[in-house]
Amino acid sequence: MRSSPAPEPTAEVEPWSAEVEPWSSPGFYLGLPRFYPGGVGFFPRDDRVLRSRAVTTAPQPAVPPTAGLVFRPAVAADLPRVVALIADDAIARARTGEVGPEHEAAFAAIDADPQNELVVVELDGEVVGTMQLTVIPGISRRGASRLLVEAVRVDRRLRGQGVGRAMMTWAHAWGEERGCALAQLTSDKQRADAHRFYRSLGYEQSHEGFKRPLPPR
Repeated sequence: MRSSPAPEPTAEVEPWSAEVEPWSSPGFYLGLPRFYPGGVGFFPRDDRVLRSRAVTTAPQPAVPPTAGLVFRPAVAADLPRVVALIADDAIARARTGEVGPEHEAAFAAIDADPQNELVVVELDGEVVGTMQLTVIPGISRRGASRLLVEAVRVDRRLRGQGVGRAMMTWAHAWGEERGCALAQLTSDKQRADAHRFYRSLGYEQSHEGFKRPLPPR
């Protein structure tokens, strides 16, 4: 994955801040969210999907770039910062913990998988955001691949300044470049502000989702 320009600062907000107005772009067909027991799943509205096409250029955001943001694959040295960003709220803190061998093993697995990308976002050389992107091939929807967006986090000092919106736009372009037909994500049921944010991006709630812990191996 190559770094690409990212969207300009706007008055719009990202997860965990105030609700914003919906937007649309000719490059994307997105939908709205769907509530899950234990989380909210977000999928494309009706049958509208990201346009699948094979391209060889780096993802190009569909909104003006946010000055100074640089998107790149995470490296091992980023792991402490990534874990700190993910754990920077009460909901995630208990289930994330401090950096340890489990995180290092997970990073190694992600890094080795061409269908997975742990992304960090830099501003002035500092990591201020992170997200994990995964391409999931599938038989349903006529063999469509899905873009799964997970662990979207923005440094709390920059929330409400358009960084989260820039990250999601970049993620959609990343998925479109890889032929994904739709983008999907889940969000904890307690994150009402995040749900408003995802709705503002055109996601809708359409599925009930369930999670069950499995015994450790």
